[in-house]
Amino acid sequence: MTNKKIDILDAIRELSSEDTNGMVYNFDEDTIYWNGVTEIARATIDAKVSEMQSAEDTRFETEKTNKVSAYRKLSMTDDEINAIDATLLA
Repeated sequence: MTNKKIDILDAIRELSSEDTNGMVYNFDEDTIYWNGVTEIARATIDAKVSEMQSAEDTRFETEKTNKVSAYRKLSMTDDEINAIDATLLA
């Protein structure tokens, strides 16, 4: 079980209502041009990455907690839970 790492392209796809198969230009600039036309401020993208990563981290931790809780309801020990998925109790 691994946590997804949100990147800049994930944020651009979330922010853009256009086709998400485009190209990104001026990637290191303050403004990013998506598909050569749409202008998205780098600060907007960075904020979206942070928001999306926070949501993903929360989702991941909730899923992890729910799995451990379900195993505990089955009266499983830590060793048994670790045998199934060593990342759950780490």
